[in-house]
Amino acid sequence: MKADTVLCPAPSLRVRIDRGVTIVELGRHRIPGGRHALAILDAFSATATFGSVAQRLRSRVEGPADWLDLVSTIMELYRIGALVEPGVSGSEASLEDVSSRSIRHHVSMLADRARTASLVESLRQQVQPGDVVVDIGTGSGVLAIAAAAAGARRVYAIEATNMATLAREIVESSGCADRVTVLHGWSSAVTLPERADLLVTELIGDDPLAEGILGVVLDARHRHLKENARLVPNRLCVYVTPVALPDRERHAFLPTDENLRNWRDWYGMQAHAMRTALRGRTCEVRLAHARAISCR
Repeated sequence: MKADTVLCPAPSLRVRIDRGVTIVELGRHRIPGGRHALAILDAFSATATFGSVAQRLRSRVEGPADWLDLVSTIMELYRIGALVEPGVSGSEASLEDVSSRSIRHHVSMLADRARTASLVESLRQQVQPGDVVVDIGTGSGVLAIAAAAAGARRVYAIEATNMATLAREIVESSGCADRVTVLHGWSSAVTLPERADLLVTELIGDDPLAEGILGVVLDARHRHLKENARLVPNRLCVYVTPVALPDRERHAFLPTDENLRNWRDWYGMQAHAMRTALRGRTCEVRLAHARAISCR
């Protein structure tokens, strides 16, 4: 999603509070929305861009992990169809369409054999007979099934989106329904009947922190895991690559002599104040790509 993507609540969206938990309702589906859901939906009620709402709500967050949780909640509400682009009708924003997008997303993840197989192999090494495992963001259920195959006594597979319904069918078809329980809801709003020996979560996109994995793991450690529980993956490394732009490209972001002359000729404006405001500061354009998983 781009920062200038304009969004508004889906026409069929309903919200209610149940014992302090915000519930987002789409048709017959009820999805826990997380702690920022009400503020987010209120901010989008007058139609706004993704970037403007994220910045407007920045003052309500409590640290980097909470900021990532807020941004990922906006993206998740968009992915499940609770937030739509203006002009999208109720039928176009139906759960069937949301499911289709989710399916395509998870098909691409399953097709990434190197990534998924590394997690499956790690579960084979880490799961001990009789373990209780919690899989947060189970999606298609592939890692929950792998944990059961590795010898887990019980696997709790948590999924916030309507993919949970499909995951239940896949688990049953794969012969794991006696060991894998699929729970529809946000992990922060789910209560497990027992604490787990191992947590597996693949809430990692092209930007490793975009889906709020740090906050999810911290919450899981507090409420879902035993004291010495193991994590898969157990380490996340972020690598940043600096990129130097050619002067021709870099000058597009600076009030150079040429730009000041052009703006005077094109628009009849004298914009030297922009150069004065930047004097003594470092003006930079940053590009970064980060992705790494350690499954040991």
